[in-house]
Amino acid sequence: MAVNEVPSKMQCGPVLLSLLVLFLSGLLVRVDAQVLNPIGGTFRHGNIHWRSDRNNVHFTVQMGFDRNISGVDAWRGSGSDRLPQLGDKLQLVGRESPVFYYGDGYIETIIQVTVVASSIEEDWVIVEYQTDHEYYTPNNDGSPWLAELAGCCRAYDVSNSQFLEWAIVAQLDLQQSSISPQAFSLPTLTVGASMVNGLYQGSVSVPAIAPGNVTWTSPQPSDVGNAIQFQASLMSYITINLTKPNPGPLITALEGALFANTPGDGTTYYATTFEFWLNIANATGGNIIRVGCDTSSSNPTGCPLNTLYIQVNESHVTVGHEMILALSLPPGSPEFYPDFYTRIGTNQYRYEQAFAICSNALVDRSLCGATKAVGVWFHVSVTRFVLDNSLSYRVMVDGHTLETIQFPAGSAQSRTKYNYCTYFYFQRSCPSFLTQYAKTEDIYLEAGQSYPVIWAIPPQFPNALFFGGSAVTTGKYFSGSLDEFRIWNGALTETAVRLYMTRPLDASKIMYYGDPSVSTGQLTRGAGDTSFLIDKTLIASWSFDQQCNSANPCNVDQTSPSFPTSTSARAYLTGTANAVMTGPIDGSGKMYLFDPDVKFSGYGELTFRTNYSGNFTVSPTITSGRNSIRIDLVINVIQVDSSGLIIDPHYPGNYYMPSLQILMKKRSDTRSEQRVIGQISGDNEQETSLSASDQYPNRIRVFAGNQVTVKLIGTDAQASTGSTATWVRFAASPVPATATISPTYGSNPANSYITWRPCLQDEGSHIVCVEAIDHHSNAVGTIQSVASKQQCFELLVSQVRAPTLQFSDSTGRPLDTINATIGKQFTFQAQVQGEDCQSAVQLEPENGLPPEATLTLLSSGQQRVGLCQQTTKQFSWVPPLHMGGFDSLICFRAFTNSDSCTGPTPMTVSCVRVTVRRCVYSLQQDQQLQELAAMFGTDWMKLWSFNMDLRHPDYLVYQGQTIRVGVLYKTHPNELPEQVAKRMGMTITQLQNMNFDIVPGTFIPDGSVICTIPNSCLGLV
Repeated sequence: MAVNEVPSKMQCGPVLLSLLVLFLSGLLVRVDAQVLNPIGGTFRHGNIHWRSDRNNVHFTVQMGFDRNISGVDAWRGSGSDRLPQLGDKLQLVGRESPVFYYGDGYIETIIQVTVVASSIEEDWVIVEYQTDHEYYTPNNDGSPWLAELAGCCRAYDVSNSQFLEWAIVAQLDLQQSSISPQAFSLPTLTVGASMVNGLYQGSVSVPAIAPGNVTWTSPQPSDVGNAIQFQASLMSYITINLTKPNPGPLITALEGALFANTPGDGTTYYATTFEFWLNIANATGGNIIRVGCDTSSSNPTGCPLNTLYIQVNESHVTVGHEMILALSLPPGSPEFYPDFYTRIGTNQYRYEQAFAICSNALVDRSLCGATKAVGVWFHVSVTRFVLDNSLSYRVMVDGHTLETIQFPAGSAQSRTKYNYCTYFYFQRSCPSFLTQYAKTEDIYLEAGQSYPVIWAIPPQFPNALFFGGSAVTTGKYFSGSLDEFRIWNGALTETAVRLYMTRPLDASKIMYYGDPSVSTGQLTRGAGDTSFLIDKTLIASWSFDQQCNSANPCNVDQTSPSFPTSTSARAYLTGTANAVMTGPIDGSGKMYLFDPDVKFSGYGELTFRTNYSGNFTVSPTITSGRNSIRIDLVINVIQVDSSGLIIDPHYPGNYYMPSLQILMKKRSDTRSEQRVIGQISGDNEQETSLSASDQYPNRIRVFAGNQVTVKLIGTDAQASTGSTATWVRFAASPVPATATISPTYGSNPANSYITWRPCLQDEGSHIVCVEAIDHHSNAVGTIQSVASKQQCFELLVSQVRAPTLQFSDSTGRPLDTINATIGKQFTFQAQVQGEDCQSAVQLEPENGLPPEATLTLLSSGQQRVGLCQQTTKQFSWVPPLHMGGFDSLICFRAFTNSDSCTGPTPMTVSCVRVTVRRCVYSLQQDQQLQELAAMFGTDWMKLWSFNMDLRHPDYLVYQGQTIRVGVLYKTHPNELPEQVAKRMGMTITQLQNMNFDIVPGTFIPDGSVICTIPNSCLGLV
């Protein structure tokens, strides 16, 4: 798409359909190597996740591609080798430019992506694309929206999906959740696998997170139904009567495709493509499809011929048609085109071409062995071109064009332009009678492809479409299985065939596949037009997913199309079966991208049993509630023996997979949550290796503002020798944006560091997957590198929780209330504990301290057990004389230091209730009543009278002895302090000094008990 300036987001609703079908076919779904410079064959992995705010959804898509793509300027980067590296912006192009389908009629083309991870050693980059979309409703009428990113093509070295289309899918129901599952992985997962019973067995962990429980679903074939089976000895067939009333323009397009009876005017051409999967049971094979006379009770007379037939046997695909010529051919005509016709009756001729399955070296060689194509699922596509009154055919197997065995002599690579008549008459002039059937226009042949022109349009009779049937003139019933038969109004290129043949077609994407009622499958030829690549639209398809009620297989009575979906069209295209049974679909992984022996256990532990050696694709689904994502993974299987020694022939000279050790400073957390086993600690903790219990799915908790340092150690058992050098490097999946990865230090072992200080906006889970890659070189050259199995760890970033704050007395007993005495010192300890090991905890008074109180630090720092940080302070206070009646909370706040990264950290505020007794004083050392009386503005005789237990005023008192310094008075309603003072013969100041809570001019609460020193001489009764 880099070479086309098109709108980023388009709506493909019914109103715009007629305007956009050709545009979409030409720019988005048309696979034309002449238009785009392809990076096809480089896609390795991909995942998609999303977050929503109401109906506004933010999608993030990550894709892994080869880093070194030669000849593609859009893939140049800022690396020293001019290739992409972290942070580069790239133009994403391809054989099929990726298209994002939101599922509600809107699509978006991906133009620019950002590199978020790269590996020079393994030659890959991970690129990221982000896009926003607003849905009108939270779901699609009760079903989840289906968003899909699709493009082409998969990596060239992936066994089960080479060069095929890739698709990353998300289902989203915004009423169920505002966040999707998310998976984490390196582009290629290397696994050392042992061989057991002829299959490779191994496992690897693929992490994923979600708001709720995560369910992994093993990849399944796209078509989970059945195929259909034919047996020649039982004369099996399916017939679809095409003489019924035409239900609309789509069927008109189908009839034109089948009968090829549209008159030509010399300026237009038509094409129809038939594609299907089949498995032939014997060398003879038989008819796959034919369009001939209806053999039902309404069989017309005079209709013995086929307007189209396709036959397949163990080595060839034969296509052709039969016709009636009213004219007698001129003498000697057989020598003009002997390769193209067979006389089968009076004025009746058969025109056919046989295409050799193994004529293209790219065709799967399993079709070319001793048993040839018998018993193997393979894909066939046949395109019939109609130009004026002539026909030609092109045949592909598995998306590769075949050569005809009946083609005029000459090099296939040199064919370019031919004249109709000279093409068949070998430079002789055309007989005049042939001008009644064809114009003397030019036909163009692409290099390496064959489009043999076959003369004459067959007449249109009342017809039927047959699957597996026979005819008198062809006589070949079919034995074998058939699945996914599709008819396209247009020509499909090789890449388009490979794109569609392993993909289930979704009827909801009519805008993508085209609408025959709008797009007729024809284009006007312009000057110099050398292409037969014309608009392609899906006309009809049959998946043959007949469901059996009990036993499987079961008899098939009728077959209905999977497309079109309208009631009238389905009725028109429903066929009647004879001696047809259901059968199994392809189970090899070729027809659909899956490995039947891949399974997932809890937390993404992938186990496999496969015959694939090297790379193969797995596309699992990850579900949480009604929301799911389907991702793409590439597993690289390396055969090892029981001791871990590499015995894989693809790695000669490399004997061991490297080992990877991940170290981190961590400590146990006594307040751990589920699967939270540790946290980042301070510098006084030792580095410890992350054991299996520390790695995903277990989490390591880290607090916003803390610095995380992860140490990677890579070691290879194949040490350097005098002739061989060994060194180890590392690769990592995308790390958080503010994290850094150090260069590699050392060779073997080698070290690297991932450093990160997460901030509050990074709150949540972050998973990083890493691997070690070995390198060996000797005098001969470089030995093929091997990676370790990926290891992943999850950092759960959270805001620091508020510290704990506890109060205790001198004996350590908790307290929350203190009853104090004037003149007597009391103390308590306030202990703060915090879980953030990298930040000291602080303790401060919340609203100041009482007069003459002190707060003294006793201890602080990290502790070995319990929560990490602690601070202990001691509160000390001797209540002064005027504090009698003090009753208040003394509060403290505990917190950790914060900055713009951590944000405002939560604090703990806790209080101790302190009351000071009225009218009671604690004597100090050597203190006498005379001194004390002067302090309270009275005389010693009054004090002596308040304390009946004092036998003599000169009695020697001891330190700490409590003395009553007044009498308690219970107030009456609506009494003011001034009234009480006057009644007691006291000044208002003296009354205030005796009662901390007295406020002049304010009524004292009724029934309050206050301290007074009555003076009978001055007071009022």
